[in-house]
Parts: sequence; structure tokens; C-alpha cells
Amino acid sequence: QKIAEETKKYMDENYHKRLSISEMAKHLKYSHSFITRSFKATYGLSPVEYRTKLRLFDAQMLLMQKKMNVSTVVYASGFSDPGRFMKQFRQLFHARPSQFKAEFFSDKSNPL
Repeated sequence: QKIAEETKKYMDENYHKRLSISEMAKHLKYSHSFITRSFKATYGLSPVEYRTKLRLFDAQMLLMQKKMNVSTVVYASGFSDPGRFMKQFRQLFHARPSQFKAEFFSDKSNPL
């Protein structure tokens, strides 16, 4: 569990960087497979799945800022592939990023 917690802490601090799980394992001085097994046993998802969710929730927060457009958000949240970002965002939030942003700001101006 300690290894999973160390991995989670490192990911929480570095999810926006382009680090592979192997690079992270090397930094933490554990094997890729050991980190993956420990993390999944503790948190119920793989380090890659967790990092993706961190990035998507970060993207959601960034989309709530008027000055951030979708293409800027893709890279600012740590994604390198806009198509993959769009697909994963839609799977998690059941809306396209642009749709989410539009609905967020239309709701903000509506007092009800």
C-alpha cells in the first residue's frame, strides 16, 4: 500500500507532464509491474487509468475558465492527442468538451 500511495502522490504532482509509467517507476525505484499491481490492488484502477482521470478532471476545471479554449485545454491538462482527449472526455462526462463549456457558461448566466 505504501508503494501505491507514493505512486499516487507522485502522479498527483506530475500528471500534466509527459511521463510514462516506466519513467515514473524508475524515479520511484520500483518496477513497472510492481507499481501497476500495487496501485490496482489499492485503488481499483491502473496508474494509467488514474492519470487519465486526473487529466480529465483538470481539463474540466480548465474548461470552466472563459479564457481557455478546448485546444489549449487539451495540452494544458497533459494530453498529447486531441482525438484521444475528446473521446475520453466524452466517455467520462457524457458531453463533448465544447458542449460542456457552453452548458457551463449558459447555466452560470441563468439564475435558476
